[in-house]
Formats: sequence, structure tokens, C-alpha cells
Amino acid sequence: MNTLHQHLLMADTSQTDHLLDYLNSEGFPASIDADGDIVFKSEGLDYALCFDQKDSHFSKVILPNVWQINEQPELNQALLLLDNINRKLKVVKGYTTKDTVWFTVELFHSDVSQLTFSLKRIIRLLAHAALIFAREMGIDKETSIMAP
Repeated sequence: MNTLHQHLLMADTSQTDHLLDYLNSEGFPASIDADGDIVFKSEGLDYALCFDQKDSHFSKVILPNVWQINEQPELNQALLLLDNINRKLKVVKGYTTKDTVWFTVELFHSDVSQLTFSLKRIIRLLAHAALIFAREMGIDKETSIMAP
């Protein structure tokens, strides 16, 4: 392994450790998964902070598996709602994948450690998008849309 590659790997590990420490210190139980992404919880919801190995200036925070889609009419309703949420909320991208609804915020940054300045806001925004989606799909606010 060449020296530049080793340096980049050490920098990535250092930045990931910084974010991991930040999340845990802020009360978000966090760990690193097999892919090297940071997975964490906030208010009972599971999130992932993902990194792009080919673009060190790009990351995304994902709120996966928000809603299971079972029938075509439900998919049609979900797509209309996601279109509305994507249009109204800043930086949120809602989409379907494998019959489930996911929300994500994708970011460009000069340094991964900069995410500490916006991570709480991103988490609140993703949770807000999921709540709007659930309400519009007919789930009461008191019902957990992602209960295990």
C-alpha cells in the first residue's frame, strides 16, 4: 500500500471516529457497520451516515425503511406525497426502494468533520419528513411508523 493511500485511510478513520464520538456525546447511540458507515439512533429511529469511497467530499444521512408499501394504490399515494415533500422541504430527498420509503439528505463538504455543525438539524429534518409522510398516509402522530 502506498503512503498516500495509507494517509487517506488514516484521515478517513480519524474523521469517522470524530463523528462517532460527536454522535455518542450528543446522546445518539452510534457505531460503525460492516460497510464503514455510521449507524445511530435518535428518538427510536434508525439512521445511517454514509460515505462515498470515490468522493471524499460527499456524504449522506439516511432514514431507511420508513414505510412498507403493500399495494399499487398505496404506491401511487406514496409517490404523490414524496413529490410534495421533496418540493416543500429543503435538502430532503424522499424515494421508494424495494417497496419501502426512505428519506435522505445528501451533502457536499470540504471536510467530513463539518457535518457536526448540521447533523442535529439534518436528523430533525428527516424525522419531520417521515412524520409528514406518515400523517398524510393516515397514521396518527402517536403511532410509531417505524416500530420494530
